[in-house]
Amino acid sequence: MKRYTLFLGLIAALAFGSLSVNAQNGGGGNGRMLGLNKLLCFSGTDDGGIYGGTCTIIRRGAMGSALLETNDGDPDGSYAGVYTNDRSIYGGPLSDIGMLSFRYTGDPASAGSPRFSVPIDTDGDGDTDVWAFISAFYCDNGSGKVSANNTGCTIFTNDGGQYMGISDLTAAYPGATIANDNYVFVISDEPGTWTVSHVKFGHSNNGNGGRQ
Repeated sequence: MKRYTLFLGLIAALAFGSLSVNAQNGGGGNGRMLGLNKLLCFSGTDDGGIYGGTCTIIRRGAMGSALLETNDGDPDGSYAGVYTNDRSIYGGPLSDIGMLSFRYTGDPASAGSPRFSVPIDTDGDGDTDVWAFISAFYCDNGSGKVSANNTGCTIFTNDGGQYMGISDLTAAYPGATIANDNYVFVISDEPGTWTVSHVKFGHSNNGNGGRQ
C-alpha cells in the first residue's frame, strides 16, 4: 500500500503541472458548459508531453459526462481527467471533501483509477502540503457512485496515510483546508476506459451545489 500511495502522489504532481497551465489558458479544447459550471478536460495527449491518454466530453447538461481513455499502451504512461474552474470549495475545511462525488461506468476500477485527487493545506498558507485520494476502488457505494461519505470509504494520502472516512482524515490533520494553489480533479492514470458523470466539486457560489 505504501508503494501505491507514493505512486499516486507522483502522478498527482505530474498531472497538475500541465493541468494548471491549461486552466490559466481557460481550459483545454474539450471544455463545455455543463449546468452552471464549466467542466474541463485534461490529458497526456492534450498536454503535448510524452504521456498518452484522452478525455472527451460526451454529454452536456446537468447529467454531463466525460470519457476517460488511458488504455492506449503508451510506454511512458497515460492520464486523463476532468476539473472545473469553480473555486468555491477552496480554502474551506478539509471536511468539505465530503461534498465531492462522481459516478462511473466502464472497466472495473483499478486501485487508483478513477479517483478524486484533493490538495490539502495543513499549515494555513494556502499551498498544498498533502494530496488525498478518493478512489472508485475503495469508495464506491456499490452502485457506481464514488464519495468520501460512502460507508467503508478508505482515503489515502501521498505521505503514506490511510484513513477510514472523513472524520479519521480530519482528525489526522486538524485545522487543515483544501489548498488554494491547485485544483481538485478526477483522474484516471492507470490502463482502462471509464465514463465519469454526475461530477460534484462541492458547493458553488451560484447555489447549484457544484453539480455537473
